[in-house]
Amino acid sequence: MSEMPVMANDPYAETSPLASLVASQQSERSLRNTLAGLMHVGCRVHGVWWLLLDTVVSVVSLLAAYNYTPRQGWAPTPDMLIAYPFLVALAGGVLGLYERRLFYRAVSRFLIEIAAVVGTANLLLMMYNYWLHYDIIGRYVIGLTILIQCFLMTAIRLIPLVAARYYKLRVLFIGDFEHFLALANHHKEQDTHFVLSGFCCEESESAVRRRDYRGTLQDIAKVCREKGIHQIVVSSQYAHHTALLHECFKCARLGCRLSDENSFCEEAYERVLVHHIEPDWFYSARLAKHSDFRSHLKRIMDILVALLGLVLTLPLILVLWVAVRLTSRGPVFYSQVRCGQFGKLFRIYKFRTMSVDAEKNGAQWAKLKDSRVTPVGNLLRKTRLDEIPQFWNILRGDMSFVGPRPERPEMVAEIEKKVPYFSFRHWARPGLTGLAQIRYRYGGSVDDAEIKLQHDLYYVKNWSLFLDCQIILRTLSAIMKGAR
Repeated sequence: MSEMPVMANDPYAETSPLASLVASQQSERSLRNTLAGLMHVGCRVHGVWWLLLDTVVSVVSLLAAYNYTPRQGWAPTPDMLIAYPFLVALAGGVLGLYERRLFYRAVSRFLIEIAAVVGTANLLLMMYNYWLHYDIIGRYVIGLTILIQCFLMTAIRLIPLVAARYYKLRVLFIGDFEHFLALANHHKEQDTHFVLSGFCCEESESAVRRRDYRGTLQDIAKVCREKGIHQIVVSSQYAHHTALLHECFKCARLGCRLSDENSFCEEAYERVLVHHIEPDWFYSARLAKHSDFRSHLKRIMDILVALLGLVLTLPLILVLWVAVRLTSRGPVFYSQVRCGQFGKLFRIYKFRTMSVDAEKNGAQWAKLKDSRVTPVGNLLRKTRLDEIPQFWNILRGDMSFVGPRPERPEMVAEIEKKVPYFSFRHWARPGLTGLAQIRYRYGGSVDDAEIKLQHDLYYVKNWSLFLDCQIILRTLSAIMKGAR
């Protein structure tokens, strides 16, 4: 059998005595990159896997606590072994334990979050056991369960937590300085497990003078070896550069990950940077009307939640009706035309929170501490109780429980003049709550609308039932805090 011929352009072909040394350096570098990636696994693993892992830990902790209690004959009932993991998952969802951004916070904040989740779950378990079995769980069992579970949940997250906090993955950007500067400015405002180590581009006098300039396209492999680069991010303007592909191939052999600018932004920031994307992003996003099984399940969930919400809040609706009627003149309910899925107009319903002449001068942006808001309306807005009538919109199919918040047609027309691709948020059915609502403050300007669009496009592209559940639980947390 003849030997495989060596490619003439292979940069690491065995043509010199230093080939073995180069090969060993490659192996060592690749191993370091692999270990770095494993250390940051917590930042990349989907939240559903952490939830499943916590479910197992919850059962183990409860069984261990009962096993080591001084009192003989105590054992958790089968329903407790089912209820407790569910309560841990519920508390974790409300407090944001399964959001990736939690890994970027201070270690003390992380430990407090875990303690709060476990403590809340045990309190709910005590209430559940008392109401269902008329029995009290021993303080020793509760205390031991909290200690064991906090220890295990912290231990399995400790390495990725410390890595994300103190050991950043180094990124080399391939693109012009203007693109790199825009990305760097945005990066400074975010907490991530990445750090931008500079940029490479086609040689130019203006680029060479920049402090973050690392070299030309031919220097990429050299820069990756010298700077310990873990990931290369290629801007859209260089995506079709043939020579660049060969250089990136060399870096891939060193263990570097390759990604385009848009994919990196979505991974690092969990949002879509509108001014960084091109029209081809929408083709690769695999957008659809979501007519598959998951969409039908989402619609069924919307109907059930809306019916349940209307039934449970009926007494509260009567109280709010009286409160609005007695504290300000005018109708109790307020309706307004909004843009729905694919731009279809529909009429949204809310409890009136402003004076009847709030828009006598035309449509205006709502803002914090708006003088047009009535005292009762201010309370309704903070608790989001003014949006209870929108359960009717969900039943009608105008809205979903989770999705981009519907905007007024006048505002949409104004925003579209300044914010590119704003109308594409209408690909999804609008929602009572959404990703932008739980991750960004109450907005009242075009700039705020652009930032919310970044979250909305991320939701439209990465929609899942698990993401919907996360948003719903985080909305409960926002309501308890009185955040709008």
